[in-house]
Amino acid sequence: MSLLGPVAPATLLAAGYALLLLAGAVGLGLWSRAAHARHRAAAPREAEREAPPLAPWPHAEIAHFHHGLALMLVLLAGCIAVVGLARHHAGADWLVLGPVLLLAAGAAYWLLPAFLAVHRLLP
Repeated sequence: MSLLGPVAPATLLAAGYALLLLAGAVGLGLWSRAAHARHRAAAPREAEREAPPLAPWPHAEIAHFHHGLALMLVLLAGCIAVVGLARHHAGADWLVLGPVLLLAAGAAYWLLPAFLAVHRLLP
C-alpha cells in the first residue's frame, strides 16, 4: 500500500460506519422477508375463521416498512462512502471505500425489487 499512500483515518471511519449500516440493512431485509412469509402463511388460516377477520393492515405493511427502512440505511451508507471519497480521493481511499460502494449497490439491488413488489410496481 506504500505506492498508493496512506489511508486517511476519516476514510476508515466512514467505511466502518457504512459497513455497519449495510449490515443493519441486510438484517432488516431478511427480517422483513421472514415477516412477509409469516403473514402470507397466516392469511389462509384467518380466512377459515367463522368470525370476520381483523383488518390485516399492520401485518401486511410491516414488510414494506422494513424494506423501506433498509433501503434508507443503504442510501445513507452510500452517501457516507461518496462523501468520504469526495473528501479523501487518494488511491488507497478508493481501495477502502470503493468496495463499500459496490456492496451498497448490491444491497440496493437486492432490496429494491421486494420494496416495489409490495405495491405491484414490479411483477
